[in-house]
Order: sequence, then C-alpha cells, then structure tokens
Amino acid sequence: MLPPTTWMVTGANRGLGLELCRRLLADPQRFVIAATRSPEEAHELQKISRANPERVHIQKLDVTSVEEAKAAAEQVARLPIIEQNGLDCFVSNAGVCSGGPRTVTEMDMDELKDCVNANTIGTIISTHAFLPSCGREKSKAGSDWYNLHLHHELHSEGFTIAAFLPGYMNTKMAHINNNYDDESMMLDPAVAAANSLRLLDRLRPEDSGKKWSTQTGLEVPW
Repeated sequence: MLPPTTWMVTGANRGLGLELCRRLLADPQRFVIAATRSPEEAHELQKISRANPERVHIQKLDVTSVEEAKAAAEQVARLPIIEQNGLDCFVSNAGVCSGGPRTVTEMDMDELKDCVNANTIGTIISTHAFLPSCGREKSKAGSDWYNLHLHHELHSEGFTIAAFLPGYMNTKMAHINNNYDDESMMLDPAVAAANSLRLLDRLRPEDSGKKWSTQTGLEVPW
C-alpha cells in the first residue's frame, strides 16, 4: 500500500477550502492539515475532523502573521506523519474580500491594505513558512507573480507550482458584494473543489509555472 499523501489547505473553515478538505478525505490514503484563523469558530470543519480523527489536523493559522506562521509550521513539522513523509501538497487558499469593486478614486485604503495583506502578503508568508516541510513531488501556491518566482526557484528541485482559478463561487465571501449576487451564475463550492482536485491529480512537472481554469481544465494566460 502506498503511504498516505499529506495535504495542507489554508482558509479551510468555509467555502472552497472546506470543500477541498471534504473531498480530499474521501480518499482514505490522504491526511489533511486544515488551517484556519479561528478553529473554535470553524464548526463544519470540526465536524469533519470528528468524523476523521486519525486523518485531520486542524491548525490555527493567521496567514498575515509571520510569527504565527512560523509557530504553526513548527507544530506541523512535529506531526508524526509529517516527520515521516513530509508535506506533499500545500494549497494556499486563504483570502479576504472587502466590499465590492471600486474605481481608482473610490478605493478605500484600509480595505485595500487588508486585501493585499491577506491575499498577497499572506500567501507569501504562509508558503515561505511551510516550504521546509514540503516534499519534492508537488507544491501548490497562490498569487500569480509569486507563483512564477517560486517556479523559477524551485522547479529544478522537483516542485510543481501552479495557480488555479476556481471560478466565482456561492460563498459567504461572494455575498459581501451584492452587485454580483446572481446565484445562477455562481458555482457550488463542492463543484469547484471537485474541479480543482481533478486538475491537481493530472498536473505533471512540465505544468509548473502555469495558471489554470479549474472549470475548463485549460491553461490561461498570466
């Protein structure tokens, strides 16, 4: 029997992150580290963990905090399964959405800082913290330009770095922006998660450094 594959998903408390965890655990060989800023409030994630106590580790992680990311990475590195097998796949999914679209002159600077801090800097902080635990087969990270830098730096060491566009999903984050609340145009997070995992399973080393639509399975331009 092959050793279990080890996955880490950030932003695992709801939406796509939660559904990715649920789908991953359908394979009994997979071990999932589900990271969220507030584990005590992640009630659905806790249910999943209770149903799979030997294959889920819920990790407290605020991706915008360097200190917390370092501490979380040290805790994860001490998990027996990570000590033995390393981390096979890191999914940088955590992010925020502050209100609806703005023109350049309408942008709220505090909202902009929050978005950049979580969606771009948070990706860099968390990926950098957990790279030492990653195995040599595959690693997934977000933020387009950071993906390209990771690809150029790590592909020769056996990493596969890819950016995914999962589509517009019917999640709590999506409903922050009422201008786009046409649910007929939204994807169910479970469908988006299934699409993402289907594409992940078929990625090869030569696919590193590319960006993909998980809805179509096709590469899209940077």
